[in-house]
Amino acid sequence: MSGIGQRLIDAREARGLTAADVAKKLRIRTMFVDALEREDWRAIGDPIYARGFLKNYARLVGLDADGMAAEANEEIAGSDAQPAVSAFAPIDRGVIDSRENRANALAWIVPITGVVAALLVALVVVNGVGLLRGGGNAVAVATETAASPSPQPSASSADLSAAGSLTSASQQAGVVLRISVTQPCWLAVTVDGKRVLYSTLPTGSVREFRADREITLRAGNAGGVVATIDGKDIGSLGRVGQVEDRVFAIATPAPVPSSGAQ
Repeated sequence: MSGIGQRLIDAREARGLTAADVAKKLRIRTMFVDALEREDWRAIGDPIYARGFLKNYARLVGLDADGMAAEANEEIAGSDAQPAVSAFAPIDRGVIDSRENRANALAWIVPITGVVAALLVALVVVNGVGLLRGGGNAVAVATETAASPSPQPSASSADLSAAGSLTSASQQAGVVLRISVTQPCWLAVTVDGKRVLYSTLPTGSVREFRADREITLRAGNAGGVVATIDGKDIGSLGRVGQVEDRVFAIATPAPVPSSGAQ
């Protein structure tokens, strides 16, 4: 112990402040104020946050912020700090690299592209059959068969219904989270129960995550992360220096009536 924590406590108490008061003024959690006063740098997380919180605390209570940060720098750097992530199950500590991200994107794009191509081919075939039978378009084929005792839905109507169902299903399937980092920020991201990111991202970083069910995110500097969910901009995840937990889950689709419903 270097005595930094006790100096913080003495300066805080001299100003009549509690640890909760300091946390509120600095807009951080009380647990981080307690960790600073115990000099428990590991409990705070990445060294960049430990140094930043220490300097802000020192300024608040009238101490030499830069000098105190320099004094504690060696201890902070040697603490092998890791943020607490009790909200996440430690299933996989690996980090998806850019090649894996591209592979995940292709895994979604290829099936959808195939469905669209198949529907376009079906529509072309139906229209072609209508022209060969003398009709101006596919509607003419349906008109000719309307007088039949047991009318059947035209091929074009069936294909269009299938196209609508498949398009709706593709839009409802999964959840897509895209983040842009405007300030250095430590992030932990879990996709469908599997941790895919656990590191500090620099300013300018952009990441996209796709899940079948849900995406769970913890940001160590919520004010430094801007996000979109399923293409909808939700803005910043919180305030600068704030630790924020978010869960993005797929909405339960409304039931689809059966084809025989009247």
